[in-house]
Amino acid sequence: MAMRNAILKVDEEFVKWAKSHRRVDDSGACIVACLMRGSHLAVAWAGDCRGVLYIPSPFSPQSKVLPLTVDHSTNNPKEQARLRTLRVPIKEGRVFGVLMPTRSLGDVRQKEEMVGGIIAECETADFTLPYIRHFSSTEKKKVKTDSPSGRKKRHSRRHTLPEKPFLLLASDGVWGCMTNERAVETIKELLFDPNVGKGAEKKALRSLCERANMMMGDDTSAILVEFLKSRRLDSDLLADDSPDT
Repeated sequence: MAMRNAILKVDEEFVKWAKSHRRVDDSGACIVACLMRGSHLAVAWAGDCRGVLYIPSPFSPQSKVLPLTVDHSTNNPKEQARLRTLRVPIKEGRVFGVLMPTRSLGDVRQKEEMVGGIIAECETADFTLPYIRHFSSTEKKKVKTDSPSGRKKRHSRRHTLPEKPFLLLASDGVWGCMTNERAVETIKELLFDPNVGKGAEKKALRSLCERANMMMGDDTSAILVEFLKSRRLDSDLLADDSPDT
């Protein structure tokens, strides 16, 4: 409820600012937001921004890409039904032939002309991530070896888990040209490459956005959240209220 109210408040302030200018500002934006407390992950979204969670095999019986959101667009059957009820037409895959997302922040003129069609009301979903615990993904093991002098020495051998869970949030500039799986694989190519070194997260995100821009040329924004402290999991992911597809 708090995340829903916060998103509606942002839209309210956006609309108020737009109307206070001499001309109505036509700009708008979609949103996806996450809030994590302990092992509980709450997700809220409006529009076609999307969130996915990657769970590698060390933390789940099988590696998986879990969608956390379902796009609010003219391709969504539930949104199509909502618009039909309001007698809002979809022309050429867009609401009134203008916008593909059916929910957004801002877009003042469209909301005034398409009453009830474009809305800021978000959807929410809750997940339990039982493998997110205080477990260091890097271990140090002591190894005894013989030195040339015959004396015993103790060395530290650093062992890093090859993959860790991560959360990817991105705008439609990414999802318009990539599947969830393709986007995750693009991130993994650099994020878990031992040769990349420092700054792997930024390099992986830059690679994702550059590829998306080359293919789509649309607005591209992305956020990567890597869970550095996790524990292996014997059971599958538990979802309290995963989004309906």
